[in-house]
Amino acid sequence: WLLTALFGQKIYIQISALILGLLLCYLCGWLWYSQFAQIRFLPWCAAYILPDAAKLALAFFLSRRLKIQKHQ
Repeated sequence: WLLTALFGQKIYIQISALILGLLLCYLCGWLWYSQFAQIRFLPWCAAYILPDAAKLALAFFLSRRLKIQKHQ
């Protein structure tokens, strides 16, 4: 929300905001989990990257589609 509020609703801004948000979620989760697991690298989290990327793409395309229908 912050990036699109500051820089507009351009497609590359929206995609960048989605990716940065996902990376922030991964970073917070990794920092939290590494405190309990006492490990530095979580190779198992790589299994979630592709499904999360697919969810981001679906959210992006659905939001664009719903926005177009809303304005018509």
